[in-house]
Amino acid sequence: MAAHRLGLDQELWDEVSNSQPELASILTRSIPSMTPKAHRWIGEMEEIAETFKELGLTERIFYGAADVYRLVKETSLGKETPEESNRDRPLHEIITILSDEASSDN
Repeated sequence: MAAHRLGLDQELWDEVSNSQPELASILTRSIPSMTPKAHRWIGEMEEIAETFKELGLTERIFYGAADVYRLVKETSLGKETPEESNRDRPLHEIITILSDEASSDN
């Protein structure tokens, strides 16, 4: 979403596709099914964060992940059910929708 807002989404995608094609494939496959389920993972990320904190490890990445899922949850894509979601929606369209609808207040 940051790359999209900076007008660099194509450049980022080209870099990821060329330098990490496996990651590009995973993102293309997993993000469309993630958006309607984002709400489910907020609590899980927070629980993992607390576990890491109790073990003396940094918890921040997991709180950050929870924040991203929380942000997605509030968009039209996050409000769809898995049955309603268009799993064939192109990744660039998903990123545009999330970027345009996501509140920067989160």
